[in-house]
Amino acid sequence: MIFRKFLRTIHYKAVFAGGLLFILILLLVRTDDSSSNRGLLSANFLGDGKCSVRFAGLHERPLVALTSFPGSGNIWVRHLIERATGIYTGNCRPDKELFKEGFVGEIEHWRKGKTIVAKTHGYEEGHIAEFQAAILIVRNPYKALIAERSRKHAGMHSYPTQGSFSGPEWEKHVAWNAIYWERIMSNWLQSSISHIVIYYEDIRQDPIVELEKMTDFLNTTLSDRLDCVKKDLEGRFHRSGDEDLGYDPFTPEMHADIDQRIGRVNAVLQSKGMKPVYTA
Repeated sequence: MIFRKFLRTIHYKAVFAGGLLFILILLLVRTDDSSSNRGLLSANFLGDGKCSVRFAGLHERPLVALTSFPGSGNIWVRHLIERATGIYTGNCRPDKELFKEGFVGEIEHWRKGKTIVAKTHGYEEGHIAEFQAAILIVRNPYKALIAERSRKHAGMHSYPTQGSFSGPEWEKHVAWNAIYWERIMSNWLQSSISHIVIYYEDIRQDPIVELEKMTDFLNTTLSDRLDCVKKDLEGRFHRSGDEDLGYDPFTPEMHADIDQRIGRVNAVLQSKGMKPVYTA
């Protein structure tokens, strides 16, 4: 009798906890009714007919990294890949804010093979070895450094002040992240896993052409969902123009350091028959 009562108590507590978890998930994905806040969520989470997005089956997909230096359009490319393939993208470091914005793949562990790619900014050899393939997004580091500074100071949907690009904190940001950019580029380019290089500037110029390269690499067909992509090319995280300050915030010393790093990365790219980093 006491044991049955104990089991009933455990059962009710489990049901209650499950209910709370479900409510929490609903709150996380809830947005207001304005069309500006519904776009990505309604398309990716709720689905819109043939353009709905789903998880692949357990271990159905190979482990493919979508890697880049921060500020290089990784989240925007995730949006495009989801629209093009109909499969959620994941993240090696899940972000609840991205989940609330409609990136449902944040809730699944990337090693389960249920997402088509997994976002990462890691560059360590051991981390790279966890993947079977990679898409490397390369961006002009000057632009990427500004974009990442903008994100840190103003968030995803706002813009920073001019003071964000001067002073000791800006100098520290440039010094450390110039090293970080080179390490990401060099380590992934020189890794032994299968990979393709996509240039952010080319995606800006013609996203469909670049997306076709990515879907071919992922063994999916873009033509089946081309209309889905065209319906929403931008998503909510593509902040076009956030790196155009109207002036040069980099000192001569910063230019000298960054240009040397670009030169070394270009040497690796060109040794593989690829074009150099955009610098204009």
